[in-house]
Amino acid sequence: MSNFHNTLSDLRRSYGYDSARQFYDHITNHGEHGFNYTYYVRMEKGSSLPASKTLQLLLPFFKKTDQDELIQSWCLEHFPKHTHLFSQDEKKLLNDKESESTNLKSQKALSTQQIQLLANSKYNYFIFLLITLARFKIEISKLYDSFPKLEVQKAIEQLSQHQIIHADENFISTQVVERLFPKPSTKDIRKLYDQFDLWDDELSQVFNFEKIITRKFVRRISYRHISLIQKHLELVFDLVRSSEEIDSQHNNHVLQLKLDLLCGQVPG
Repeated sequence: MSNFHNTLSDLRRSYGYDSARQFYDHITNHGEHGFNYTYYVRMEKGSSLPASKTLQLLLPFFKKTDQDELIQSWCLEHFPKHTHLFSQDEKKLLNDKESESTNLKSQKALSTQQIQLLANSKYNYFIFLLITLARFKIEISKLYDSFPKLEVQKAIEQLSQHQIIHADENFISTQVVERLFPKPSTKDIRKLYDQFDLWDDELSQVFNFEKIITRKFVRRISYRHISLIQKHLELVFDLVRSSEEIDSQHNNHVLQLKLDLLCGQVPG
């Protein structure tokens, strides 16, 4: 097993952060200010081994299996004469990681044929959206509480045939972490996306989403403020994209955010 500072830096890079500064900024942007940047760099270089309290602050930013690896490397440095306590766990950790990477595929774009299939029925789209958001397999009988049984069965059959979902007798699931909608290449695809937007609103009504904020402004502003407003909105969008906890058991809510920012000129 690697020592703590190598484990930390290797994990940081595996999460897509090329520099220690990028990862530290990610940590602080999510509200963690328990240590400064200089101390974090010392942890990565091996000149400082963090206290258990500091380690606890780092763990939420990694997946469960990576948390275990980080804890084990930390313990190994604290107790170098007790390596026998960690060797068996290390083998299990590697097996868990291999299983995790095998069972879950990364992002995959939907084909034009698959997009058209989703648009054939709102129940096709609803079930696709639910399984995309799901943290684990969905029991088919649970879908009957919200949608007509016959429509659910038809949708599952069609989505399975086109390899959008996997279904067995009792459950549906997906092996793709995230399905991507490609940019609309034609007017017809754009119309389908507009239909999906309407169905998104309907889905929130089916599951009684709580309306948290409603705001509407019509007012005059100077043109130079438009780009400033756009930049602040992009920060909000980035926050929404990154707000999913690494440990999926904490992701208990679904957020729906819809925003239209319009600008023009009127008389007067």
